[in-house]
Amino acid sequence: MKLNKPYTNAQYADLAVYCNKNGKVIEDFGDYLEAVNPPEPSDEDKQVQVRAVRNRYLEETDKYMIADYPITDEEREQYKAYRVYLRDYTLEDEWWLANPKTYEEWKEQQQLTT
Repeated sequence: MKLNKPYTNAQYADLAVYCNKNGKVIEDFGDYLEAVNPPEPSDEDKQVQVRAVRNRYLEETDKYMIADYPITDEEREQYKAYRVYLRDYTLEDEWWLANPKTYEEWKEQQQLTT
């Protein structure tokens, strides 16, 4: 979708609504505005995002490491192993291309491989 200059506020609003509905961004080309695909995030941006997800998963499992948290020793060992997986996640090749598994996903995978 393209909007030639000069444009009205209503026309700009319509372009903005279109962009929001279609995952586009408005880019200014000088004589006109156009709805375009957003730029692909850099590898560094992706790494920051995936690390944030990994860190959140670690924080969510912190409570299971407290000695008197009401879980079994077996469950605590599973959470410890999951946390090792999370800490080592960034050692994998191209780890930033996907988020680490949630605990439930990781546990299911462990059960399938044993």
